[in-house]
Amino acid sequence: MLEWLHAFTEEMPITTTVALAGLIIGVIFGIIAHRTRFCTMGGLYDITAKGDWRRFRAWILAAATAIIATQAMAYAGWLDLSQSFFLSAKVNWLSLLLGGFIFGMGMVFASGCGMRMLVRMGAGDIRAFIVVLIVGVVGYMTLRGIFAVIRVALDERFHLDVQTLGLKDPGLPHLLNVTAGLDPQMAIIAATTLVAGLMLLFCFLSRSFRTSFRHIFSGIAIGLLVASAWWATGVLGNDEFDPVPVVGLSFIAPTGNMIQYLMTYTGATITFSIASVMGVILGAFLSALVTWRDNGIAQPFGLVSFTDGRDMLRHIIGAVLMGIGAVMALGCTVGQSVSGVSTLALSSLAVFAMIIIGAMITFPIRKRLFSI
Repeated sequence: MLEWLHAFTEEMPITTTVALAGLIIGVIFGIIAHRTRFCTMGGLYDITAKGDWRRFRAWILAAATAIIATQAMAYAGWLDLSQSFFLSAKVNWLSLLLGGFIFGMGMVFASGCGMRMLVRMGAGDIRAFIVVLIVGVVGYMTLRGIFAVIRVALDERFHLDVQTLGLKDPGLPHLLNVTAGLDPQMAIIAATTLVAGLMLLFCFLSRSFRTSFRHIFSGIAIGLLVASAWWATGVLGNDEFDPVPVVGLSFIAPTGNMIQYLMTYTGATITFSIASVMGVILGAFLSALVTWRDNGIAQPFGLVSFTDGRDMLRHIIGAVLMGIGAVMALGCTVGQSVSGVSTLALSSLAVFAMIIIGAMITFPIRKRLFSI
């Protein structure tokens, strides 16, 4: 079987092989997110509504797991994270911080982040389908369309070139290498131990989290899937003649790219990111299809629509804000707060914090405007 698979993939262009890996990773991601109800916005909502921190800790555990696995590959020399845009020397600090805040607001209005919307869409939620379409189009408008004019103007005026500070990139390992005199590999160990160690302590010092298999499993599994995305693009896709761009899992800009790909299929090339978005939808669909009853966690497949016009307006506002915010921030709750954080980029940690702040400020606003 393995020999057949190896022979099959050997005949493929490297871009197709990496896209296939993205599809597989996305399908597994969609199944796990649907079966475990992994949701970043839901984790914050549980804190404010119920005082339950377990889903939030699952998010933190996913980030910690991704850091450990990703940095282990970098330490072993398998993966060159410097090729990732998260570690670009040019840090568009205002766009990153403002984008993270706007995205946090958007996911509260839409009742879920981009990843959660893909999962809900796969399970038959028409509201999520509308949100995904709007997020994809608005995200693409912010990336390459009319909104890009404003974004680029902000980036040109408000940015920091870390090379002027004597740094090669905004990553914590490199900062420790320069300031503390640690050699590059020791710096990776020190930075990983510091950040991932604090995250793991935060998670497992909670007895309610330690005794919740579902939350522990979802956090570890999602973190490993994020690391596997780095492996697929940075190791599997590291072709000497036709290398694939090194990217992690992210779901907003790739959704816009997926929409464009579906509209221009004959003249377009599928990428890892597009395939992974499709995979999440497919995985959630398959999981929902075999779910026979609503157990409060994994819901069976079924069409769900807006309750009224106000509900639709709230979701549209959220979708627009998420589309703009995620592109400005270079990622979403998975793209920046797990994939970006796994590179130990200080800018990603800052965006992570701004997403949380934006969301927590918006919960009472949503309740006041929409009574929910």
